[in-house]
Formats: sequence, structure tokens, C-alpha cells
Amino acid sequence: MGLDIYEYGRQKGQKRKKGTPRHGNYLMSLSESDFALLAAINDAYKQKTGVYIDEYGTTILYRDHIELLTTIIANHEDTLSAPEKDKFTVKFAQLKVILNNAIESEINLIAEGD
Repeated sequence: MGLDIYEYGRQKGQKRKKGTPRHGNYLMSLSESDFALLAAINDAYKQKTGVYIDEYGTTILYRDHIELLTTIIANHEDTLSAPEKDKFTVKFAQLKVILNNAIESEINLIAEGD
């Protein structure tokens, strides 16, 4: 099990042609154990948006939610002890870069679970 993150292949207002994939470029994968470390973040995200990132399904992350998610991650990091924070930062550095790039590039993301 795991979670794959892609660029969302469709821009706002654009319709998907039948038979084309929903996602664009592959960006990264999170293992099941990595995803479990994000449980508190996913819970906070669900509480604020009503949406959760489903490790067994497909979740579209729109830009405004990506911005919120980066804030939740930063707030979560502030609650960690120094050793936990170092481990978290190393483990999820790529995810944070992808989220920030999505915001800057004004793209949406899609998370597909296995």
C-alpha cells in the first residue's frame, strides 16, 4: 500500500476526454508507514475542509487546499520535539517542495492510493 502524488492533469474548467488519465506527471510516492506519520496532519486537514487524503482512493488537492495543507504541516512541525522534527523534516522534505511548487505554479495535485 502507499500513496502516489501526481500533477492533476486537468486545468480549471477543462473537461477530461474519455479514455485519458486523470493525472499528469508523477511526482512522488509515500509508503504506508510514511502515510501513517501524516495521520495528525490528515486529521487536521479533514477537520478544516471536510476532505481527507484517502490512502486507498483518489483525492484531488486543489490549490487553496494545498496552501492550507502546507500551513497544517508547518504548525505540526512546530509541535514536535527537536529529534522528531529533524526526522519529519528529512522524511517529508520532498513533499513540502512539491506542495510549495504546486502553489507557485498554480497547479492542482492528485493523490492516488493503492
